[in-house]
Amino acid sequence: AAPPMSFVFVHSRSYRELQVEVEMATATGDPAALQRVLAACPYNTDGLVRLADYCSHTGQHELAGECVDKALHACEAAFHPQMR
Repeated sequence: AAPPMSFVFVHSRSYRELQVEVEMATATGDPAALQRVLAACPYNTDGLVRLADYCSHTGQHELAGECVDKALHACEAAFHPQMR
């Protein structure tokens, strides 16, 4: 039998820089700051999940669900075809 395959997500330098922006926007406590980051990169999963968390805490459950759906889509799109 063939050995099991393994997969690794590799983050580019630009992605790591974007993650710093997401962290800084989250640290402000202002959801508009996070929305500005997402306007530039609308499928950033970490940003979407953080915005969903904020929306959930403020009773905006439909918007929270939309953010989670979009984040899941982004994750699934990044999977190698053999992972699907």
